[in-house]
Amino acid sequence: MDQLSMLWEYQAEDIKADKMANEIRRNPIRQKLEADRNAFMERQKQHKQIEEQVAVLADRKDAVRDAIARCEDQLNNLQARFESNPPEDLDAARAMLSEANKCRENIVHYEQEMKRLTREANEHDQRGHAIRHEAAKLRAEFEQLKAQYDKENPAKKAALEAQREVASQKAAGIDAALMEHYLRIKKHITPPLSRLIGDQCSGRNTSLPSAVLRRVKSANNEVVECETCGRMIIQYKTQRKRLPDAFLHPAVFLGQKSSTHRIAISARAAKPRISIVCPSFTVCSATASISPRRQ
Repeated sequence: MDQLSMLWEYQAEDIKADKMANEIRRNPIRQKLEADRNAFMERQKQHKQIEEQVAVLADRKDAVRDAIARCEDQLNNLQARFESNPPEDLDAARAMLSEANKCRENIVHYEQEMKRLTREANEHDQRGHAIRHEAAKLRAEFEQLKAQYDKENPAKKAALEAQREVASQKAAGIDAALMEHYLRIKKHITPPLSRLIGDQCSGRNTSLPSAVLRRVKSANNEVVECETCGRMIIQYKTQRKRLPDAFLHPAVFLGQKSSTHRIAISARAAKPRISIVCPSFTVCSATASISPRRQ
């Protein structure tokens, strides 16, 4: 058997295994498991983002707290300077008062920002708590469904593994480069191989150019791809079933069908041979030509 014929037989078993795997993946419990897992991972991602945002808020709160402390120190220094060395004229007094007002405005601004940061941090904490609760609920549901899935699915998994083994046995002896080509096409279209039926590719029933037909029919194991669907084309010939040596038909005598007698027509003789067969004896006629009955 040539390489392409071996690959065709491998494809038949490979598709069976893929079909079984798809049936397992379409299991409602498995789909719910995948949905819970994805939702749980999304909650983990959200919780991590909240933790990062809370850390940024905490750093900003520390910076604002330090800024308020610096403004208070400046205000205290102004007060001490005012008490120890009062201004001598009105302009100096106005300058010192302006500097004190600026410190107070900065303190008010920083205190408002501190309140906002504290509020946002509290909101993030509440959101993080809700996400942790949702994640715990999803995890519990996932574990429950997984136990049910593991209990119901071993038989299907065993059947899939057995089918994979059959496909693996069919793959023995196939050239590695040809198998790699098969798998590369399979990523884009399934099945990767199509048969040549007449002058058409069975993938999409499209006619092939004469040059491509000659290449496919050359029987030299050349890999020829369909220009329309991208599949590898193979001229795979199935064995025809052997016709029986004779066909038995109910005998009809004077318009009545007999329940015991039969007419045997030899299908493989040089000329058709007709015999009347009954349980006790056989009467054979000479060879005769058979013409269709006129309507």
